[in-house]
Amino acid sequence: MNLRIVDSRNFVTGLLYAIFGAGVAIASLDYRLGTPRNMGAGFFPFAIALTLVGVGLLLIVGAVRRDAPRTDLGEWPLWPVFMVCLAVVLFGLLLRPAGLLIAVPVLIGVCALATGSYTWGKYLKTVAVLLPLNWAIFVWMLNLPISLLPSFLN
Repeated sequence: MNLRIVDSRNFVTGLLYAIFGAGVAIASLDYRLGTPRNMGAGFFPFAIALTLVGVGLLLIVGAVRRDAPRTDLGEWPLWPVFMVCLAVVLFGLLLRPAGLLIAVPVLIGVCALATGSYTWGKYLKTVAVLLPLNWAIFVWMLNLPISLLPSFLN
């Protein structure tokens, strides 16, 4: 059987997703996984990583189908990639000392700068949804020791 890549963009995207997801899944095995009812520290990253691998494989399979739209890779926009990576690093550095109240808006704001077309209204709506959602999932439901407020206010 001769596989031919028809949709280059989705193939490369799927490959990157699958490789990154596999790497995170392997790294998360260093932590206790637990069960869905009693999650360990590695459970959530492992589950998200497997989902990412699955999405990557779906993209790869779709990219080699004969009826897939033909695409070329085109140019690689490095600025958005840099800004999203910077946002994640800043979030990690800010989370403990500044809390979710600062770290989440910074993450969203720096990612918004990557698009170049984000408005203040969209930014505020995104923060208004994701900040309480992050608190509800990670602090309230998963009971993780993440502060909402900066450490000097606690």
